[in-house]
Amino acid sequence: MYAASSDGLATINILFENLGVVYGFALDEDKYIDLAMENLQQSLESSGIENIALEKTPLDFAGASRTAISITGELSGVPLYESLVCMKQGNYMASITICSINENIAEQLAGLFYAIG
Repeated sequence: MYAASSDGLATINILFENLGVVYGFALDEDKYIDLAMENLQQSLESSGIENIALEKTPLDFAGASRTAISITGELSGVPLYESLVCMKQGNYMASITICSINENIAEQLAGLFYAIG
């Protein structure tokens, strides 16, 4: 799923992955974040992002404090801010990437998500 602000300066991207039985049992959200961080720098660089800084941080998301990756960088000289947070349910992992350009509103956008039920 993908959402973008009308001016295109903020986006939210949500991916769902079936981890299968083995990885569904072995991986929790923190371990999944650790695995993502291993290749993230190279992936972002190949997208043209420069001056990248990655930090594993807590983020209030959907009613709970979760582990996230805080990402900063520049795309064609323009500041880029992202937060990547994961949520696991059974053998499924959701990866939510919140991105803003020019100003860091990732935490504000994360606050739009809340738990139901």
